Amino acid sequence: MYKEINLKCVDGQEKTFKFLACGSTAYRYEQLFHEDLMSKLQDIEANIDYSIADKLAYVMNAQAEGKNMKTLNHDSFIEWLDQLESSEILAHMEEIVGLYLGSRLTHSIPKKG
Repeated sequence: MYKEINLKCVDGQEKTFKFLACGSTAYRYEQLFHEDLMSKLQDIEANIDYSIADKLAYVMNAQAEGKNMKTLNHDSFIEWLDQLESSEILAHMEEIVGLYLGSRLTHSIPKKG
């Protein structure tokens, strides 16, 4: 799934960011952050680890922008976050996580037997 979300940057201006959730998102997330995305999503409320939204947003934005995923690292993640207001991803957490989860939901209805 693809979506554009307006986020407030540190200069006070809003910028449109592209996000793409696809079949490789969970693998890219694990490759970069060495964490299982689905496990983190299941524990998000219990552990109150909201950094998952920052990380997921970064991966989905890199995918949408067509970046070379081999060049992504923790420093480029921090640099990406540096352009945003401090709680901007948190404010859009439901929308970002929902975009990813929406790409994993089936929209087909099973036939009644």
